[in-house]
Amino acid sequence: MSKASVKTGLNDLTVSCRQCGSASMERLDRKEYRCTHCGAITVISDDDADRVETLLRNALHGSPSTAANPLGPTRLSQVRTIALTVGALLFFSVFLIVLPSRSRRHSSVPTGHDSVVPLSQVVLSPLQWKQGSSWEGTYTGLVYNHSGFTIEVPRYGLTTYRKGLKGDTAIFDSDIQTLQPGEYTAVKFRVISSEPHDRYEVEPPTEIDKSTDEIANVVLSQAQFVHQQGTAEYRLIGVVQNTFNRPVTGQVQLMLYDGNKQVAGTASGYFSDIRPGEKALLSLNASLDGKDLPVPTYEYLMNAHFTDRTR
Repeated sequence: MSKASVKTGLNDLTVSCRQCGSASMERLDRKEYRCTHCGAITVISDDDADRVETLLRNALHGSPSTAANPLGPTRLSQVRTIALTVGALLFFSVFLIVLPSRSRRHSSVPTGHDSVVPLSQVVLSPLQWKQGSSWEGTYTGLVYNHSGFTIEVPRYGLTTYRKGLKGDTAIFDSDIQTLQPGEYTAVKFRVISSEPHDRYEVEPPTEIDKSTDEIANVVLSQAQFVHQQGTAEYRLIGVVQNTFNRPVTGQVQLMLYDGNKQVAGTASGYFSDIRPGEKALLSLNASLDGKDLPVPTYEYLMNAHFTDRTR
């Protein structure tokens, strides 16, 4: 887990990262905060959390500065949860204000040119090679949605070259189907090869569609991240609860990162037609690509929509 740069003063605490630069944060727990702009969640250090608690106590007990309502644990109500994200800007002063969660608005089905977003607003990161079996490998990258719309995850092409000769086209794979503004997801290109290629060429999509799904704000509660000692196996366990009056269906993607902040393992899980008020246990198992890697940081991304049985 990377540490954000921290600046402190007598009456304030500022933590700066490189994700989206937003100062709209809400507190989820003692060390955990969510950006209401992009939905990312970041975890601060124990020292920084202690400083925040000190500011809260000063505000509650009548410090010289004007005190506002304290930041208490807030229910995580956004549809996608990105955990332990390295990226956001936190600003805490003695005027500690709980910022409301932004509502998500869904317009009618777009038509014509309104149904797509500019290609430049969706970015695929540089790819990293990961060796799988003795005959297969994977190029892994992250797709970022910088547009202001919920989109369908686009399909990219990948052509490899070795010694100037064109190789086979890779097989594209994405666990998540849609991305909301500011979100990102890991994608893979599977190739038949025992070693990385001399170079590769990415073929961008011809267009990127806006999603017409009606997003459901489900939450993965009681989440636990478990490491099986002596192995490269990791497990994310949690409970998905439907607090709405319509059934929901969706996916969850778990992403593991190594010390260089590169994707070192992924896993995905699905839940289908969870009825109103019902709960479902979700368990994702992921392996690091190398057992000698340090214990990773992780993120999980929830992707859910309503299942309308009446239509």
